[in-house]
Amino acid sequence: MMKKSSRIPVRPKSAISTSSTNSEAIFSPCDASTEEIPDEIIRRARLSGQLKYNNKNLTVIPDRIYRINELDDRERKDIDLSLDKLCQEQSWWDFVPVTVLDFSFNRITLLKSDIQNFAELKVLNLQYNNLHSLPQELNQLACLNELILNNNQLDSISSVYSLPQLYKLNVSNNNINIISKDIGNLTHLTVLNISNNKIETLPEDIGYMKALTHIDASNNLISYVPSEINMLSQLKVLDLNKNQLNSESLPLFLDMRNLTELNLSYNQLTKLPICTDCKNLSHLILGFNKIDDLENDYFLTLPKLSLLSLKNNKIAELCPNIGDLINLTILDLSDNELTSVPNELATLFHLKTLFLGGNPIKTVRNDILRDSKRIVSYIKTSHVNSHQVHTPDRNSQDSTSSEIKIDKYTLDRSKTLALSKVINIPESLYEIAQDVKVEQADLSHNRLSTVNSKLFNITSIRELDLSNNILQAVPPDILNLNKLVYLNLGNNKLSDIGIDLNFPHLRELNLSYNKFKRIPESVFGLKSLEILMMNNNHLDEINQHDGLIQLNKLTVLDLSNNNIGKIPCELGLAKQLNHLNLIGNSFKYPRQDILHKGTPYLLSFLRDKLPRSDTPP
Repeated sequence: MMKKSSRIPVRPKSAISTSSTNSEAIFSPCDASTEEIPDEIIRRARLSGQLKYNNKNLTVIPDRIYRINELDDRERKDIDLSLDKLCQEQSWWDFVPVTVLDFSFNRITLLKSDIQNFAELKVLNLQYNNLHSLPQELNQLACLNELILNNNQLDSISSVYSLPQLYKLNVSNNNINIISKDIGNLTHLTVLNISNNKIETLPEDIGYMKALTHIDASNNLISYVPSEINMLSQLKVLDLNKNQLNSESLPLFLDMRNLTELNLSYNQLTKLPICTDCKNLSHLILGFNKIDDLENDYFLTLPKLSLLSLKNNKIAELCPNIGDLINLTILDLSDNELTSVPNELATLFHLKTLFLGGNPIKTVRNDILRDSKRIVSYIKTSHVNSHQVHTPDRNSQDSTSSEIKIDKYTLDRSKTLALSKVINIPESLYEIAQDVKVEQADLSHNRLSTVNSKLFNITSIRELDLSNNILQAVPPDILNLNKLVYLNLGNNKLSDIGIDLNFPHLRELNLSYNKFKRIPESVFGLKSLEILMMNNNHLDEINQHDGLIQLNKLTVLDLSNNNIGKIPCELGLAKQLNHLNLIGNSFKYPRQDILHKGTPYLLSFLRDKLPRSDTPP
């Protein structure tokens, strides 16, 4: 017969500094000054790991919450150890650590240092409270992924800068006036919202936050943005609207390949921002500035632009090349100084919405001019005969070489050769691309089994995408492209590189979704490499781990979804890695819970397993 236990293995009280006076105060009957949380809420939190108590008019978080992982004296007395009476849902052995703590929409004025007790907390939501400061002990939350502090009264967030696993940070609508250079320590942060504060400048160290995909710094007092923002190669959205930026203080946006949205409205710009090589930019918002001139070739470098807002500037005429924005669907030119409807707009085949109201245009009736849909129809109808606009069939499911028609003028201005669903490409097209010095070539999502060697005569190419084809070998002539910074060979049928990759400037290499069993040896010679994607292959080991360690610029390594049976502890010496993905392999050690704690923890774990003589000082 099972012997009944006489003790409950609860956390010792000595582990948390509490006094008997405080304990008695917490569990004594509530008076008018005591704010208590119902026992049922506590019970559910202990079982689910999530404590959500919103919009309850709390001014403090009760001390009992900071000690939620303990049983208090009252709870000990209430526990019935009789196994035939014990209710399963109340079993103390089912308690789990709190990972989500949500006290949003209250009136909390103080966050106590005891917040450090939540060692496994992943999400902390305290938005819409009345916090004026944060305890330094907040930096002890080593597992925290998401911190939501918007709409408080904070003037400093210094304790936030030491949170190693933070992915999302929202401190919008506070009183912050300085962002310290220490924010550069948040190397795993992907989303940063610092909007609606009193910030005057962004630190140069923001360039170290290479995982960032979204930055919202709108509605501040920012007058300077460092050029280091160009180091954020993963950035997709940058919102700097409603600040104090001028054209002289604005950096050049260079080689931000993943940037899709740039908002610089409500500033003091007199010129268009320079967005060289921002090939994927789809939304450019520049309204409410002082721009008076559109440079003639500006838009030719933005082939994917679908929304352009130039509302409320000083533009009197458009550049002819605006008609080359073949993907533009929304154009806002309202409240400028245009005196006529530009003929160039008739060639915008996909344009659906056009705003021209607020301009001194006399040649079109006001009722048409103010209707964003009717004005588009009016322009295309009025100009179709005189301009003989030809709209290509973009819904075709296939193309052959005889159907490919690319205008040399457009190719020269965009510097981008983009083709899809093509079986054969005419050689003359490669010759044109070579003549105009194309810098980006995208031949992805085709059925190419070989690549015409004339492509590799275009030595000006810096970005080459050959993904989603049926290539079984890498053409040796690819070595002619010694200016490459980006090479995508993903989703082909490659099992070996077969050549010595000699690309001194290559920063990103994608070999995912192929048939590699080993990391190609020539990869280890790519000294400028920052991102290596080899997920979804047939890798059964991490060969030459010392070669990976010596790639001192490598920050992202994805080896997920392979068949790797063992992880060498020496990989922990690759301290330069910010993101290491090993999920979906066959090894049993390190355990999955170690992998989910993030790259810094994993690397440290691996280093700790090394013999002392192998561990660097």
